[in-house]
Amino acid sequence: MKEITGYRLLIAAALVVVLATAAFASGTQESSGAPISNNPRARVTYLEGDVTVNGEPAVLGNYVAVGSSVTTGEDALLEITFSDRNIFEIQANTVAVVSVNDKMRSVELKTGSFGAVFDKLQTVSSSGGDGFRVTAPTAVGGVRGTTFFFEVEDQDNTYVCACNGTVAMADADRQQVQEVTAKHHKAFRYTRGSDGTITVNGAGMLYHTDDQMNQLASRIGVSIPWQK
Repeated sequence: MKEITGYRLLIAAALVVVLATAAFASGTQESSGAPISNNPRARVTYLEGDVTVNGEPAVLGNYVAVGSSVTTGEDALLEITFSDRNIFEIQANTVAVVSVNDKMRSVELKTGSFGAVFDKLQTVSSSGGDGFRVTAPTAVGGVRGTTFFFEVEDQDNTYVCACNGTVAMADADRQQVQEVTAKHHKAFRYTRGSDGTITVNGAGMLYHTDDQMNQLASRIGVSIPWQK
């Protein structure tokens, strides 16, 4: 009987290894479809490809210290979760400075792409507050609980989309401030001219899709209320 029990334990252990290997092959993630925790600190909950934090390889499950520089390579992806039902995604070929804890919630997007689904944030405006702020070369966004996307096209052009919900947007010089509420993607491009002045123009839905944002939301058990 002891030999049979030991054999069963060996088979169970082998099965665990197989399942873990299969999960890793399709991308490394900690959880999907459920809130992570109420911890206000930023934590790596999904990881694909070549990603570094402060020059060191990113590690699944690790916390990301305030002021950390995150760099993603070609075809890479990093998802970070904080508090209950708040997640953001740093996409391929991106450099960003992440500062998230119980006192600070911000990302400085130097190059590349950034998407987020925030389900539980307090009100914030582009001039400050206790919500979440994203800064880019020519634009800044203050975020309420919402779904949104940023793309640094180059150092003179930043694309900002309020995908669903409300984003307080402004140019980097804070001369043009607007609060944008959208049911299904309302985007703008902030362009710095040769004289240094930033202009704002409407833009279509670029660089991201409904499916992409829905997948990000599903990681934290949220359904984006499109058209509501």
